[in-house]
Amino acid sequence: MGGDRQFGDARCVIALTATGCSPSTLVEGQARLLDPIGFAAVQRTRRDRDVEASRILDAIDTLISGSSQSARSARLTVAELIAESGLRRDVVYEHAPLLEYFRVQARAREDGPSVARELLDRHQALTKEYAALKAELDAERRANARLRTLLAEMVVELRANV
Repeated sequence: MGGDRQFGDARCVIALTATGCSPSTLVEGQARLLDPIGFAAVQRTRRDRDVEASRILDAIDTLISGSSQSARSARLTVAELIAESGLRRDVVYEHAPLLEYFRVQARAREDGPSVARELLDRHQALTKEYAALKAELDAERRANARLRTLLAEMVVELRANV
């Protein structure tokens, strides 16, 4: 048949001659395919790469802005981009320039100052300061306990001498 095509490992035949359809009777963007054995007809729609790119860009904007409702972690990874876009993994990876754009944006966000990073740094600094103050307070309490013990001994000795 003149309409034979290869799709992955399965050999699918465009069913124009088998069904008696001419290309003009098919819906725009669809082809009727036969499975490898030739029994069931399968509808397949063409991918719109512009729509895919738009969905990926929307997902990038959502993740970079931090307004994602479906993000599983705070990290900016390609896995998060795939989940946010709702596209299949292979479809997202076919848009390599967009993936590179996402990686550059993610690096810039992680390397640049961000509110979360500043808060984390401030929290770590305060935690260290708290630990130092707690150690200082414990030392003062031990010194105070020694002074009270000495004072009590001096009072007992003074009363004994009176």
